[in-house]
Amino acid sequence: MNFAGILCCLLSAVGTATSPSDVAADAPPSTATRPSQRTIEILIAGPEDDRNRMGATIRPLLGSNSDLRWASQASVPGDGDLPGSSEQGAAQIWIDVSSPMQVRVYLPSVEPKGATTVRTLARAAAEGEDDDLVAREAVAQIVKAAVLALRGQPEQAEEEAPTLAESHEKRPYSSSQGAHVHDGFYLRLTAGYGYLRASESYGGETDPYSEVGPTLNAAVGYAMVGNLILYAEFGMTRMTNASGTRNGTVINSLGPPSYRQDLTLLGFGPGISYYLPLNLYVSGTLTLAKLWFVDDYTNFPPPDTDWGIGGSLAVGKEWWISRNWGIGIAARVDYASMKHHLLIRTDDKTYAVFDPSMHVTTFSLSLSATYN
Repeated sequence: MNFAGILCCLLSAVGTATSPSDVAADAPPSTATRPSQRTIEILIAGPEDDRNRMGATIRPLLGSNSDLRWASQASVPGDGDLPGSSEQGAAQIWIDVSSPMQVRVYLPSVEPKGATTVRTLARAAAEGEDDDLVAREAVAQIVKAAVLALRGQPEQAEEEAPTLAESHEKRPYSSSQGAHVHDGFYLRLTAGYGYLRASESYGGETDPYSEVGPTLNAAVGYAMVGNLILYAEFGMTRMTNASGTRNGTVINSLGPPSYRQDLTLLGFGPGISYYLPLNLYVSGTLTLAKLWFVDDYTNFPPPDTDWGIGGSLAVGKEWWISRNWGIGIAARVDYASMKHHLLIRTDDKTYAVFDPSMHVTTFSLSLSATYN
């Protein structure tokens, strides 16, 4: 090869090495240049078996993307900030499967920032595994749509949103608002002041007692479906120095015709409560009740009554102060009827045995604290 040929070859090689822009134009873009995605944390809370089943349903829909972080624990975090999202931090999605009746999904809202949407889906009212699978698949579709929205793919998220007409409640709220739904374990404590009147009739005479005093009630139960709650309740009303009249007839042969006496009414039994809009509620309780007598003036109080049957009706209003606690006011009326065995000494100094029915009515106003 002559000198001219060698020179042409060298010039051609140099021209090829100095034209990288042409090569770069034909090369596919590098994935390293894609903007980094925000981390999305998905927490599944509840019994282990339920967590595993829910995770097995959701994970195949979301794949193994690096922006997903999975966690599981026995229950959702306690009072405090609800799951939210920000441009800087991770977005959180909570799935609560602790209730056998429903699944609750906490979703961070894209707008407004920091808000949370809660969706509640009925689980198998528990006919079988197939019914529960339907609920899990609906939750999986909801979570998938939320993940796509958080990734900045709102149009695709809208297409992926479940179209089945599942029963759910959707209420955006922040932790400062404290809005909640009534489900799961239920505890209501009330304390207030009430008016008690107890009366009985025997031998043509009427013996009434009346006074005002403190009243306490405690109800423990569970939200069965929606806002319907079944509970067991214990209540006590205490009257000190209740006024009583004998109409000239004295129990146990001692004491003046008019005197004052301490009374304690106890009752317990099952009840039902239903919450209306604005967190108003109506409650009814069927009780076993008994009245105790204490008389320091004569040291011979009347005998206590037998256990009897009673009932109560209450209406109230509560305000949420956290995710689980609410405080409120309530008005309540109680009634009970029970047998009272009496040995009465009459004016002619003879004794007569009576078994009148004691009728007890109370009206009270109370403050309440409820956990649900």
